[in-house]
Amino acid sequence: MNTLKEPNESRHPGRWAAIMVSLALCLVWAGPVFADVKTPWHFKFVPYVWLTTIDGDVTAKGREVDVDMSFSDIWDDLDFAGMLYLEMNNDRWGVFANTVYAKISPEESTPLGNIDVETESWIIDFGLLFRLVGYEEKKGALDFILGGRYWDQQNELDIDFPGAGIIGTLQDSK
Repeated sequence: MNTLKEPNESRHPGRWAAIMVSLALCLVWAGPVFADVKTPWHFKFVPYVWLTTIDGDVTAKGREVDVDMSFSDIWDDLDFAGMLYLEMNNDRWGVFANTVYAKISPEESTPLGNIDVETESWIIDFGLLFRLVGYEEKKGALDFILGGRYWDQQNELDIDFPGAGIIGTLQDSK
C-alpha cells in the first residue's frame, strides 16, 4: 500500500517508547508480585502479541475496492494495539476476560488526492469457568466455559480531492 510518508519515517515516534515501557512493566509485574499473599484465588495476567494481515474487498454503493495489507503495512500504520488475557480461579470456579484492541490509520496518495482511513477495533471475550476434570492435578484440566463476546469495529474514511469538479464523477448516476 502506498503511503504519504517515507518508508523509514515513523508517523508515531512515541509508539516505540510506549511499546518498550509496556514490555518493561509487564516483565517487572509478571514477577512474584503476589508471592507472599495467602489466598485461595489464583490469577493469570498474560499480555500477548497477535501478528496479522488484512486481505479482502470493501463494497460501498456498488463499488468494490480490494484491500490488501501485509503485516509490515499494518505495522507502519499502527497507532496503538493491546492484547491481554486475565483469569481468576478459586478451586473449580473461575472467570476470564480476553481483550484485543487495535487502531490503524493508513493513508493513500492518489493522482486525484489524498485518502485517509482510520480503523478502530475492540474484541472482548468474557466468561465463567467450571473445572470438570483435573482441578487437583497439575498435568491438565477440562473446563466448561459459559461466556460471550463483544465485537466493535469503527471505520472512518476521509477523502481530500483538490477541486470540486471531481465530486460530480463520484456521485451515483441514477
